[in-house]
Amino acid sequence: DLILDNPDGTDVATARAQAGMQMALPFIATMEPEAAAADPLVAEAWKLHLDAGVVPAPFPNLPLTEAQFSEVNSKMAEINTYVNETVSKFLLGEESLDNFSKYVETIKKMGIDEVLDIYNAAYKEYSEMNK
Repeated sequence: DLILDNPDGTDVATARAQAGMQMALPFIATMEPEAAAADPLVAEAWKLHLDAGVVPAPFPNLPLTEAQFSEVNSKMAEINTYVNETVSKFLLGEESLDNFSKYVETIKKMGIDEVLDIYNAAYKEYSEMNK
């Protein structure tokens, strides 16, 4: 109940983090384990695509402080709801694409730039630690 039906109304992701159920440890997801278990022809194809730059390099899971995690979750909950609803309206023709700049402005007012600043700082820190 503390997680799924939080008495303070905290969303599930934040409640999990506050309870210590989610750790943001830096790691890079790779396909090597899958390639090693695959047919040799598939593994070779994966290597050729990776070496040629056809498959993008994996992006690291960035560690955030508790305060950053809370701020990102708080802002993104509202932003994601707005984005999902508005994109659906654009796709269904219920909202004119002439209002796209208003859509972007609204997301900015909701704090997307602050979220990007947090992730950019975390990525910079991650990059410095992994030189």
